[in-house]
Order: sequence, then structure tokens, then C-alpha cells
Amino acid sequence: MKRILFLTSIMIMCFLVGACAPAMENTSKVKNASNLEKKNTEAAKIESMDPQGDSSIQGLFLPHHELARELIESAWEEALEVEPDLIILIGPDHPGLADYPLIWTSETESQLAVTCSTISKDWIKEGLGGEAIIADHSIETPLKILLEMGTEIPVLAITLPRGMEAICMDRIVEAILEIAGNDLLLVGSVDFSHGLISQESKKKDETSFQWIRERNMDAIQSAGNAYFDSPETIQVLLRCLAGDVVLIERSDSSDFGCGKELPGTSYQVMRLNQ
Repeated sequence: MKRILFLTSIMIMCFLVGACAPAMENTSKVKNASNLEKKNTEAAKIESMDPQGDSSIQGLFLPHHELARELIESAWEEALEVEPDLIILIGPDHPGLADYPLIWTSETESQLAVTCSTISKDWIKEGLGGEAIIADHSIETPLKILLEMGTEIPVLAITLPRGMEAICMDRIVEAILEIAGNDLLLVGSVDFSHGLISQESKKKDETSFQWIRERNMDAIQSAGNAYFDSPETIQVLLRCLAGDVVLIERSDSSDFGCGKELPGTSYQVMRLNQ
């Protein structure tokens, strides 16, 4: 009798295993299909953010010290050869007015009659940043020189805080890449080695350029004013432009009348390719 019960139990177990096998196989197929669908969705999202289909982006780093006016002028002249539809100018929030991006509008307190892009108001409404109240020289100096050149290209101008939260940077990068139908000129307003004599600043600039060229985000993020004044600006441009970084010109305060043994600031103009 025990033997009959034992054989019966085995038969029941075999039946249950056989019944479960198709269910397990179906579950596996559903899981694989779900993973595939997720990958396809992510790929589609990345493709939709790729500006190459509807627009092109050119990138540039230039200074914002009035002392380097000649360098700023030549940088603008070269950059404007691409005849962009929109200029996005990004620089540091020097006085630390906010812990989030500040976006310029026509109401921003400034002596400049800048043609602000309508995107500025849209970004503020979307919570990408607050409205700038007063001008920061990281934006005002390059724009002043740009306007003197007679251009009327609309500008989306933004200042970024030091130590900006990663989620804020992610949203700014995504918003830039989602601007479709425009040829963009993305400009980072950055001054390099601060408070160093000429010889020391050259060494720092060699290091900072290597970080930028190699996209060493950790080193860039942790760097202080001895290297540059806006790690956040550099990171945003590097994330939006995946191509080579080319050093066009490098100088420092000693090239503009200051003594080589006096502490000053260095300036680098770089082109970033898409």
C-alpha cells in the first residue's frame, strides 16, 4: 500500500512540474520582452535627444574678463562663422546669488539690449532655473562684445552656481539637447588659473586642458579657482558635445600688460566639436 502511495506521489509531482514548466517559460519570455522593451525605450529617448537629426551644435570656451577683450572678440568672430540660429551662453554665478541656475530675460538688470530668446521664459516656467535679477560679468562682458559686433542672434543666457546639484545639471543638459530645429552655438564663459603668476598658470592650464580633453569629470568637478572658475559650465558643454576639444589660443594677464611675476588670471579659447 505504501508503495502504491509513493508511486502516486511521484506521478502527481511529475504532473505538477510539467504543468509549471510552460508557465515558468512564459514568465521568462515576458521578462525578456519587458527588458527588451525597456532598452528600446531608452534607446529611443537617447535618439530623440540627439541634436544631429534636427539641429547642429557647435561649442566654444571663451573668457569673461574685460582685460581679455581681444581674445573674446577673436573667439566670437570665429564662432559666428557657423551662423547659428541661437546662442546659449553659460557662465558662473560669481556672487552665489542662488543654488540653482539663473536665466536671463529682457527684464534682467543690465545695460545691454540683448535679444533674449523666448526659450528663456519657457525654461523658467518649466522650473529649469530662476529669473536672473542682476547681470553677472561672466555673461555681460562676452555679450557686450558680441553686441558691438552688430549681431542680432537671440541669446539664452544662464549662470550656474558652484556645487550645483546633479539633477539640475541633468535637466539643463537634457533641455539643451531637446532644442530641435536650431543650429546652436553653445558657449561656456570660463576664466582659468586665478591668482597665479604666469609660469605657474601655464602649468595649471596644461593640466586643466588635459582634464577637459580627456573628459575627466571627477577632476573637473573637484577643481578650484586655481584651475578655473566654473566646473559646472565645463561639464555641461562636455556632456552636450561628444567630439574633440581643440585648444585655439591660450594667454594670461601678462600678455595684456601685467607683469609676469604678478598674480593674475589665465584665458583659454577652445572649440568643442559635435
